[in-house]
Amino acid sequence: MLFCDLVGSTPLSARLDPEDLRGIIGAYHRCVTEIVETFGGFVARYMGDGALVLFGYPQAHETDAERAIRAGLTIVDAVARLDTVAGPPGTLKVRIGIDSGLVVVGDLIGFGSSLEASVIGDTPKDVAAAQALGADSVGVGTGSFTAAQLLAAGATHAFADLAAPGAGAAVLGV
Repeated sequence: MLFCDLVGSTPLSARLDPEDLRGIIGAYHRCVTEIVETFGGFVARYMGDGALVLFGYPQAHETDAERAIRAGLTIVDAVARLDTVAGPPGTLKVRIGIDSGLVVVGDLIGFGSSLEASVIGDTPKDVAAAQALGADSVGVGTGSFTAAQLLAAGATHAFADLAAPGAGAAVLGV
């Protein structure tokens, strides 16, 4: 599971016209969706400037953790290259949280355009915690379970030991 958050969106909303902000968020959402789909993920929901993404749904793969990491790194690079009314490329930044774990993707909830799949388990909370470790920096945070999977698979990335309260997490610097 991956959680992506646009850094600095609150100050952005204070200085921009709402229609301009809508255009920026739309460009960001399109960018995230395209990359996620390229890596075989599924955008479960957008929450303002955040996106909750599932890998391994509706079909699991042995490489889901790796796909999520690769998608996260690609999103960080692609969002930084967006040229919007917020400013030139390099203005927009994202934080990414990634973790693996058991979840139940359940019934559709909501109505009309707010219809979405429910996602239940500890992992959504853990990816939000891993993402929050980045504060205002750009990076990809991974839960300890995902980091262990990647290291066992021979990944060569260096993971820092930055535990969030209640959740083990590592941050992969970008």
